[in-house]
Amino acid sequence: MMIRYLREDETEILKDFLYEAIYIPEGVKAPERSVIELPELRLYYEDFGSGQADCCMAAEEEGKIVGAVWSRIMSDYGHVDDETPSLAVSVKKEYRGRGIGTSLLKQILGVLKEKGYQKVSLSVQKANPAVRLYRWCGFQTVSETAEEYIMIHDLQSDPPQQKMTLAEYLETGCEKWFLTGKKKYPLQAMMVSRETSFRNELEGADYTVNDDGVTVIMKGTAGELWPVSMDKAFMNYSRPDGRRISIDDFARRDTFIDLVSIAAPDSCYAMFVPAEIALTVRTASGYNLHVNLSGVAHGSGDYLICRKGEDGQPDLTDIWVVNGILFPQTYDTSHQNTCRG
Repeated sequence: MMIRYLREDETEILKDFLYEAIYIPEGVKAPERSVIELPELRLYYEDFGSGQADCCMAAEEEGKIVGAVWSRIMSDYGHVDDETPSLAVSVKKEYRGRGIGTSLLKQILGVLKEKGYQKVSLSVQKANPAVRLYRWCGFQTVSETAEEYIMIHDLQSDPPQQKMTLAEYLETGCEKWFLTGKKKYPLQAMMVSRETSFRNELEGADYTVNDDGVTVIMKGTAGELWPVSMDKAFMNYSRPDGRRISIDDFARRDTFIDLVSIAAPDSCYAMFVPAEIALTVRTASGYNLHVNLSGVAHGSGDYLICRKGEDGQPDLTDIWVVNGILFPQTYDTSHQNTCRG
């Protein structure tokens, strides 16, 4: 997917996205498309490009525009003053839940900040799930009616990271699981001769392992450390020459040996978590892993990973975390836009 500026010869498409942006509660009949010709809605697209604050970012996939976010200063539902642009955000239904709206918002907020605007505003119905997205991106409610929030984003300050539980994040449905699997990449492993404690700085997780004959310490591509059981090491890793590893490879304790991961296409599911969200995940082994840990580089955000169950669905009995910068180096991303609800 590519995010780019909407061209002047493409502005007619804003009518389509404006109609897509209308929130339709479950069980309510959608209005006729002619509703966008009402004066209060024509404001969003008529003569677009003629105003100083008129700006539109489009999400394009395989030559098709699938999402758009645009700004202009207008007396719309989200108007707060004549110096503040209002935003409209729209993603086609079949492309929602893939982080496209988040990416679009981040792009246009950066553009408007560079243009010197102090803040931006929008209006959203209270029942619309997009409220969570706006809050994650730093929007705060400044006024409300019985049905709508008027929200403001301060472009001159960084929004605080929002903390959620894993269950809360999964319930939002703003991101979807997509099929993935490990790539082949180099790493190291060792067994220890004494009790050894260490910390995975990427996940904020502390571990202690012993010379129990069944636990292996892995060292990843960024030097991060984590423990795995011997049987998982045998299943997921090999020597660089392709030879399967055995207990004899770890005869020399406290010394890392070189390994490579065994590529396993379509064996797992992954879900993106934007860097604005902080989660704590407890693995099936009882370890607490931190998603988007403060003070660590994550790119645009970390990823939750789980195995593919026998039924082909995500197996949520064990979820772990992969750093957002390392994820594309170690896991397949080709299905990231083919998501499962």
